[in-house]
Amino acid sequence: TTCYANLRRVTFVAGTVYYNPLTEHYYEYVAGTILWSNSKTAAEAKSYFGRAGYLATMSSEAENNFIWKLMSSDAWFGASDDYNYVNAALGTTTYTSQAAVEQKWHWISGPEKGTQFSNGSTALTGQYAKWAGGEPNNAGGEHYGQFYSSNSGQWNDLPNTNLPGLATLRLLLGK
Repeated sequence: TTCYANLRRVTFVAGTVYYNPLTEHYYEYVAGTILWSNSKTAAEAKSYFGRAGYLATMSSEAENNFIWKLMSSDAWFGASDDYNYVNAALGTTTYTSQAAVEQKWHWISGPEKGTQFSNGSTALTGQYAKWAGGEPNNAGGEHYGQFYSSNSGQWNDLPNTNLPGLATLRLLLGK
């Protein structure tokens, strides 16, 4: 007979896009088999209410966990130590070879674009990283960020190859 507004909460989800009030960003998990480079291009071609899409970047454990809970399989995210992508993100030719940037992981998309967040598996001061044990290891030219849907949402590095049966994660900037 009495309705207590604080005891009821109604949540709406518009399709497959989820809003995170902690970051004020929108997130979408998109299933498919795709190269990292094509995933980056596809994410940047998307928009949501006029906001530009990009591969996800994670700046905290809370944000990483939010994204991880949306995933049904592994996904690409917006990190690389490939000197071409890093230089493009920085807007200048800072690194003249792959050897010069190896293990200097940068965000190549989103608001953090161009920011180095880890040196190998060690997060830089004020930055966030969640590499799985022994990662990133550059085994066979691995220069692109993979987000595990298992292992508590830890990260891995992979070459620019198709992830068969896996997916891409796209984050859409919002406010």
